[in-house]
Amino acid sequence: MATARPKHDLPPKPDVTAKLELITPAKADALLANRAPNREISRARVDELSSYALAGRFVMNGDTVVIDQYRRLMNGQHRIKMISETGIPQWVLVVRGIKYEEAMHTIDVLGGRTIAQGIKVLGLTMEQFEDLASLDTKQLQATASWVWQYRSGEWSTLGGNCSVSMRPIDIIPVFAAYPGIGPAVREACQFKKLLTGWFTVNQGAFLLLGGSFRDSGMASRFLHQVATGADIGINAPAMRLRQYLHQVIRDTHNGRSRRDAMAHAILAWNAFAAGKELKRGLHWHHGMPFPRFDPDITPTTEFSGTLDLSGVN
Repeated sequence: MATARPKHDLPPKPDVTAKLELITPAKADALLANRAPNREISRARVDELSSYALAGRFVMNGDTVVIDQYRRLMNGQHRIKMISETGIPQWVLVVRGIKYEEAMHTIDVLGGRTIAQGIKVLGLTMEQFEDLASLDTKQLQATASWVWQYRSGEWSTLGGNCSVSMRPIDIIPVFAAYPGIGPAVREACQFKKLLTGWFTVNQGAFLLLGGSFRDSGMASRFLHQVATGADIGINAPAMRLRQYLHQVIRDTHNGRSRRDAMAHAILAWNAFAAGKELKRGLHWHHGMPFPRFDPDITPTTEFSGTLDLSGVN
């Protein structure tokens, strides 16, 4: 017997229209003159589309050109640029009235954009995030993922890795809320050759960020001890963490994850910051609440009026 589907209220009908339109070069020029905040137009992409059009091989495949509620070109700029440059009109499915603020970050092509392009899409400037420009994008994204999952409680009591995949466009609000991410990644990269295996550069950066809410200099000393093991006693928190990490590396079938390593790292950091030795080692397992930094990390509200920080704070 089929299970009855639950009843739901109908969502409100969007005030949008969709129409097949012939975009002439003149119309294309007008659209390009009124673009919504977006990434720079790719010369290579326009040339590729133009080659198809000039060879008579460009086809209307149903991909839409989107005009927002302010009558600005929101999506499809490369096709529109191609029409402008080749002088060849094309039939295009045009959707008008999409709300830019609600929809721009959801467009699937944003997945391939860089952090810099994502910043521009959100109507911001690189000057607001200048410390990110020279840093490794993958390390920035991974560190932002740690922050997001830690703050959201995504894995506060569950097992598993820090595995949420965040697009560049998604992590800009995290950087805005936690401007210390950039400096933390830059410093952690100095230990790249030492932080390997079950404690990586982005984990080191997350630890530095969390520790900075107590004392950034102290957090740096702790990470240095973890990375080098130099001049510390057997009961020192950093040594206990090193022992745990080495045990994890040796026992590759123990089912532990990088999240487990991070939990032990936070415990070790809190002990280090409190000036305690750990004579009985580090103790944490999946049935226990995920450790919190002391004091806990908190977001800045500097950009809260500009960006959606839901899930971050």
